[in-house]
Amino acid sequence: MTMADRELKPEEKAREEIDELLRDAGWEV
Repeated sequence: MTMADRELKPEEKAREEIDELLRDAGWEV
């Protein structure tokens, strides 16, 4: 985890993780 990750609000962190999962699955975000 980086310092930038720690600065994110929980909902922002969750959205980033979801976007990453979607990209891994082949979705365009």
